[in-house]
Amino acid sequence: MELIIKLLLTLVTSLLLYCNVACADVPLVYGNTALPLNVSYATLSLLASSSKLIPGQLYRFPFQTTNTLDNHPKPPVINTGSVEYLVVTAITSSALRAQAYSESYPNDYIEYAINNNTTDTNVLYGVITRRIDPVNNLDFPFDFRNIKRRLWNGSDPGDRYQFNQRNSIFQGRTIVKATRGGGATQYVLLDDGTLWGWGANDFFELGFETATYSAFPVQITRFADIADIQAGGEVLVVLKTDGTVWVIGHGGAGEHGDGTTIEKSAIPIQVKA
Repeated sequence: MELIIKLLLTLVTSLLLYCNVACADVPLVYGNTALPLNVSYATLSLLASSSKLIPGQLYRFPFQTTNTLDNHPKPPVINTGSVEYLVVTAITSSALRAQAYSESYPNDYIEYAINNNTTDTNVLYGVITRRIDPVNNLDFPFDFRNIKRRLWNGSDPGDRYQFNQRNSIFQGRTIVKATRGGGATQYVLLDDGTLWGWGANDFFELGFETATYSAFPVQITRFADIADIQAGGEVLVVLKTDGTVWVIGHGGAGEHGDGTTIEKSAIPIQVKA
């Protein structure tokens, strides 16, 4: 009996030592799933490209979003967001399940692509192609938690891309209202009174006329003293603190509420009783 106890103690000690080395900072379980393997992004990419992933295995690696301004006359600005650990699942020896789990934001729904064949040298850790925050009802076609704004301003449509060395536009702010239009346009009203939107802009529902969409948040500066917002179809409706109601976007079916059927407008139109 004494020998058995010694053997058991030796085994437990060995397992603890192994976990201290191989499982550092890794939660023991993810729901009901098995313990993930710690790897670097380079290793994960190599395993996938060489068809050496283990189907069903979880892989944990450090992820960091990298942002660039492509095809722009000014020098591209490259920013990296904060590091978070993602956990992904291999579904075949060369492919990962699209959905990833974030240790930093466990409630987020994340779609991740490893991007083995990318020619963009700034994609260092793969790409988050969709991120949903169910708490605030936000659905982004990019890694919104790391998106940043650019320092300069101008009339060039490229200046609408929101990159700079400052913090995320959402960091430290409270989202007062989030609403999504039927035309795949998302809006958020922040506690500092600023209004932001991204997505489709076919009917100028983002408040500008130079592009049919924006993949990144742009500030909609055509309104002041905003009390509430609501999107529907391709129209944004804004209630101001003075009680007046204004709209931008599609108006071909009378959505502007002023008796006209103007197809689209980036300039706010007051709804008339």
